[in-house]
Amino acid sequence: MGDARAKALLLSLPRSRGRAGVGATSVATEALLQAQVLQARLQPRIPERARDTHARLVRAPATLRAMEAQPRRLGGLLLLLLVALATWALWSGALRVPERWNPWAPLRIDAAPNLLTRFKLDRAASDRDACRAALAQAALDATPLEDRVTGDGCGFDNAFRIARTSVAVGEPFALSCRSALALAMWERHALQQAATTHLGSPVARIEHFGSYACRNLYGREGGRRSRHATADAFDIAGFVLEDGRRVRVLGDWAAGDDASTPEAAFLRAVRDGACDWFDVVLGPDYNDAHADHFHVARGGGRLCR
Repeated sequence: MGDARAKALLLSLPRSRGRAGVGATSVATEALLQAQVLQARLQPRIPERARDTHARLVRAPATLRAMEAQPRRLGGLLLLLLVALATWALWSGALRVPERWNPWAPLRIDAAPNLLTRFKLDRAASDRDACRAALAQAALDATPLEDRVTGDGCGFDNAFRIARTSVAVGEPFALSCRSALALAMWERHALQQAATTHLGSPVARIEHFGSYACRNLYGREGGRRSRHATADAFDIAGFVLEDGRRVRVLGDWAAGDDASTPEAAFLRAVRDGACDWFDVVLGPDYNDAHADHFHVARGGGRLCR
C-alpha cells in the first residue's frame, strides 16, 4: 500500500521539461526538489499510522485482561449461589445431613466435638431458649434465677443457681446460662479425661471460690466491671478425686512449663481444655492474682493463659 501511494504521488508531481542545452546539474537539482516534496507529503502520514498501531497494541492487554476476568467473575458468582443454595437447603431441611455435621442442629453435650461444636455452643449461648434447652441435657442440679439488676453494671440475665454439676461442688453458686453450658461441656469433654489420663481416678468434687460478685476487676475502684459482676465467671481452686486425693492449683501448679508431676500435668490439661469452651481462662501463668485458682468466663474477649 505504501509503494502504490508513493508512486501516485510521484506521478502527480510536475514533470520537468527537458530542453537542449540544459545541464546535468539542473536535472539533478530538479530531481532532488521532487524527492523533498514527496518526503514532505508522506511524513505526516507515517507517524499517524504508527500512533494508531501503538494505541491498538496498548489496548490489547487491557482487552485480554477483561476477557480473562469474565470467567473468574462468573465463577465467583456461581460459588456464592451454590453456597446460598446449600445454606438454604440445610436451614430448611431440604438437604438431610447427619446432625453432628449440621451447623443449625441443636448442640448435643454428649456428642463428640468436631469443627462445628464451638459454633453450635456460641449459637446456643446467644439465645435464651436454646441455651436452656441445651443445658437441660447436662447432669446439673440447676434452678433458674429471676433476672435482676443489683447495681451499676451488676446483675444477671438468664442465670441459674447451681447446686451440683456432674460432680459435687460444695457451696451452690449463681452462673449465667452460657457459662453453665460451657462448664458442662468442659466437664464432659476435658475434665474427667484429664483426671483418668494423668491421675488414674475421676474427679468427684470441684472446689471453688464462687462466681457472682458485684465488683470491678481485681476489686479496684474506678476500674471496669469483672465478668463476675454478671455471673459469667467462675473461679476453680482445686479438685477432689474419687480415691480421696486432693489437687490444688496453689500447691500443685509448678512454675513455668514444669509439668513433671502428674498433678501439674493434670492441672495444665484441664486449663487447656477449658480454653476450648470458655472465652477467658486465666491461671497462675497469667499473674499473681490467679496463683491459687483458674478463672473461667464467657464474654470479655478471648484469652487463654
